[in-house]
Amino acid sequence: VSPINKALWSPSFTLVIGGYSFMMLALFYWIIDVRKCSKWTFFFQVIGMNSITIYMAQKITPSGRILNIIFGWLINRFPESLQDAVLYSLYIICWWLFLLLLYRKRIFLKI
Repeated sequence: VSPINKALWSPSFTLVIGGYSFMMLALFYWIIDVRKCSKWTFFFQVIGMNSITIYMAQKITPSGRILNIIFGWLINRFPESLQDAVLYSLYIICWWLFLLLLYRKRIFLKI
């Protein structure tokens, strides 16, 4: 059965992406769980513990527009070719700091 949520998902695309995903899962399992090298994963733990919160918050807030208003002066200092990258980097940093606050207060949205 081919997924119907995207028109470009062919069965071969699904199998290739599934294979890449499985290899990445195996690689990270080996690095994090087997080799016990997990200090670098804190960034992703903060996001993963409140992934539903961040998904829903992005849908109901105009955060891109707000960031552009707050950090517009900083973004305009960069060349036009880098302005989107700076905006999206600030977007990720601000949301991550929000999630870090929730993480430290042990507030987790669960279903």
